[in-house]
Amino acid sequence: MEPATAPMPSSGQLWNRPGIPQRGWTWAGYHDLDPETFDCEMCGKVGVRYAHIMTHPGYAGSLDVGCDCCGMMTDDYESPRGYHREITRWQARRRTFVKSSIWKPAKKTAVYEVAWRRSRSDPSCLVRTYRARTVPGFFYRIEKRYSTKTYATEAEARGAAFDDICPRPNAPTTKVTP
Repeated sequence: MEPATAPMPSSGQLWNRPGIPQRGWTWAGYHDLDPETFDCEMCGKVGVRYAHIMTHPGYAGSLDVGCDCCGMMTDDYESPRGYHREITRWQARRRTFVKSSIWKPAKKTAVYEVAWRRSRSDPSCLVRTYRARTVPGFFYRIEKRYSTKTYATEAEARGAAFDDICPRPNAPTTKVTP
């Protein structure tokens, strides 16, 4: 059986179209479109923020769908919702890290510094931001490791330092056989 071609959905209503598999899809990733939104390619729901990328061996291409359709297509209704909770929590922690008052003016050459830890059980690490001397911008240092690039603002450097310490969570790939 040859895979169905990937039609560009005009109305986003693919659930009842012949040749479009309804089960057995694999989660291949996601896009956080904040502050933008999109329309689910499977059901047409408007204003979806998190686009789950779904693939299927019987369908050429991939579909960007919302949380509910992701659950139905993989037959796993809990993982997409749990992942939304996890990523939302991570984003809140990142915002807090960047804007927090725990950043104190540093001595010597650093602009600001903070002793921070991922969780209560982890040891703290020293994070510092510096103003770059040779090019405009900022960079960060975690313990004795420097960032490899410069950032336009100090907030961007802090955000990149957080990403280095606490990488963005990844949802597990879910595959259900039909």
